[in-house]
Amino acid sequence: ERVVHRGLPWRVSTIGFFTTLTNPNLQGGSLRIPIRDLMEMTSRDPDPREPWFPSEPNDWVVLADGTFGKTITQTPEQVVVLQLGGSLKTYPTTDFLAQAPENLSHGFRVSVVFGIDYQHQAKATKEVPKIFEKALTESLVAHFGREAVRSIKVEFSSAGASALDYQILADFDGSVASRFNPLQRRIQHICVDVCNEHGWVIPFTQLTVHQGSPVSLNVHQE
Repeated sequence: ERVVHRGLPWRVSTIGFFTTLTNPNLQGGSLRIPIRDLMEMTSRDPDPREPWFPSEPNDWVVLADGTFGKTITQTPEQVVVLQLGGSLKTYPTTDFLAQAPENLSHGFRVSVVFGIDYQHQAKATKEVPKIFEKALTESLVAHFGREAVRSIKVEFSSAGASALDYQILADFDGSVASRFNPLQRRIQHICVDVCNEHGWVIPFTQLTVHQGSPVSLNVHQE
């Protein structure tokens, strides 16, 4: 049976004068509580696919507050995230859950928008996406390995205010989760190289400032 105790899910392992609650995804995830504390709880059958915690120790996660790192410690009291560069960020475990952690260690997607100039409109919907997709696949596989790159898809996204925009969807294996941020930069890098190779112009964002008509003020004095 599954119960929620102090904001965390637990498996009811044994019941007696003292009840044992366990969570297999938490370090030190075993609690021994008096039976009276169990009386007001409601239990249910857990689903076999239902996680007991959104991550395991040494998983790479992205949190709602923007934190990216590896969970090196997760206990019933606290979760410690090792960030790139070596700094440690500590959350009370219930606060960590409230950050809606996205676990990258089982696979993840990098989504990038990239635009080229309108002068390439004639080839924008058919030729350009194929060239981008081929170059991205070859370069990413060469750098990270075939098993790490699950799929690459480039689609024409929209005719924007100053550019023809493409949506790049790159799916990766969790083995390269630590490279989440560099992968986004690498994709941009490859796209710029493709534009240089084919002579495609990357437009500057255009900003138009509208100035209203001057207003004259008539001041009357008595």
